[in-house]
Amino acid sequence: MRIFAVYVINENGLCLYHQSFTADAPPYSLITGLLTAMQNFVLEVTGSYPTDLSAGGFTFHMEKYGPLTIVLTTSNQKTPIPTLGDLGIRFLSRFGEKVEKWKGKVSDFQSFDSDIKDILGESQIQPRLDPKSPLTALVLLSIHPDLQDVAQAIIRITEASSHEISKLTGQNEYIIRLQCEELVKLGHVGRIHSDVDEFIYFTR
Repeated sequence: MRIFAVYVINENGLCLYHQSFTADAPPYSLITGLLTAMQNFVLEVTGSYPTDLSAGGFTFHMEKYGPLTIVLTTSNQKTPIPTLGDLGIRFLSRFGEKVEKWKGKVSDFQSFDSDIKDILGESQIQPRLDPKSPLTALVLLSIHPDLQDVAQAIIRITEASSHEISKLTGQNEYIIRLQCEELVKLGHVGRIHSDVDEFIYFTR
């Protein structure tokens, strides 16, 4: 199971906390409102909250904990109930009072990052991925033509964010992110999460 992101949403549809583990994870600014609207609709129609939603290769696993909804976004439709429970209980036990008095500062919950690593495990979220078959001239010739421009850009600058690669190649940043992630999957490019909340892609 591949984990894309974790979101903690309050009953008003506002995101208290989020952490993404892949460049193609759905943006919290779009997802939180959508999931809240869907929850309210399903509750009104069926009398119970939905527990998952699958779309576009993502499965959003949802669990209500008091005024909060914990969302774990994965590539697998099997609901990770123990993990959702651990996340919900830990968040409320640590930040219950802050949730009640919350004034909109997301930084109030930033320290939950360490709990995420503890609960999900380093092997699941993989904060750093090293290339298994680094880009070389020979490897470059063997990859799909659509990936060659971005691969050449990464080789030239050794390491860069998708934004920097986009500026260098003149291509759309979202497309660049998808191409970089494909190179990561192929093992030709490494990836690490930077201190400024973006992914850095590198060749060695």
